[in-house]
Amino acid sequence: YIKERNFYLLSHAHLDMAWLWTIEETYQVAQRTFNSVLNLQKKDDYLTFGHTTAYLYQWIEDNNNPLFCQIQEAVSKNKWEVLGGMWVEPDVNLISGESLVRQLLYGQKYFLEKFGKYNQVAWLPDTFGFPWQLPQILQQAEINYFVTGKLHWNDSTKFPHGCFWWQSPDGSRIFSMMSPPNVAGVMDTNPITMTNYSVEWETQTGLKDIFWLPGVGDHGGGPTYDMLKVAERFDRSPFFPHINFTTAEAYLSQIKALS
Repeated sequence: YIKERNFYLLSHAHLDMAWLWTIEETYQVAQRTFNSVLNLQKKDDYLTFGHTTAYLYQWIEDNNNPLFCQIQEAVSKNKWEVLGGMWVEPDVNLISGESLVRQLLYGQKYFLEKFGKYNQVAWLPDTFGFPWQLPQILQQAEINYFVTGKLHWNDSTKFPHGCFWWQSPDGSRIFSMMSPPNVAGVMDTNPITMTNYSVEWETQTGLKDIFWLPGVGDHGGGPTYDMLKVAERFDRSPFFPHINFTTAEAYLSQIKALS
């Protein structure tokens, strides 16, 4: 019954705008990462990739327009998913409600102008804490899903839910998901790591459809050729679930219908 299960992959490359490096380095890393993804997609057109941050897309538009046009084309073909809905991936615990509203206002406005639609998925994999009112604010910004992986960062209390409805004090609800743990900054397609996670996910949620985010992150990088070849090999194996590339929005819509 192994092949009744499915891994749904979205390649990714988490990139802080400025952490242990300067903003100038962020620009260079982003361009190298995005070029790498686009080159891989020329060889393997099934590859999908997701990335956030309106500000970063705007910088590329202004400083490397040929690259920006390639990204727009990939988005139009549903091979590149623009995530987040915000101007950057902000801290959401310390800043004010007004700041959160402006993050979404200017982020969604930019994405609508440049990519033709609002983002549906709030993507905050690396934020330390979330205010109770966040579902209300996200819902009012046309966002229907929330994803984070940060709650895995706990050495004493395990968060008990893989996917769940998160409700604000006013009653606003948003469908939410814990992304796979990525403590080391790299998620490859190691079959043992993926299998262990899939067992834990199915035990926790009852779902046989599993989300996975292959790619080098924290300082950009994205998916590698080797990751893709390993995924292809194990997709053919009778001892491993099916592997399909997808978008976060499509996957979340699919499991939301089952929840």
